[in-house]
Amino acid sequence: MHKNLIRFERRHELAPLLDLCLAVDKGLEVLRDDLASLEHYAVLIRYPGVNVPSEMAEQAFTATERVRTFVRRKMGLSSQ
Repeated sequence: MHKNLIRFERRHELAPLLDLCLAVDKGLEVLRDDLASLEHYAVLIRYPGVNVPSEMAEQAFTATERVRTFVRRKMGLSSQ
């Protein structure tokens, strides 16, 4: 078994998942604010008739791109 193997529960809350990741890499702490801003979208917008204002959608997209770019660089992958 790899010493950094972490068992992740299936959940919508991102902060507890980040906390698990921090046990391996404290540098991921910079993602906390972006992940907190994204957390409520997992459940909120999947129901029919629920709309998100375009400004909120743009902010969520921007936060998602920051998280994605950071994690891909951390993993040695391209930012695309």
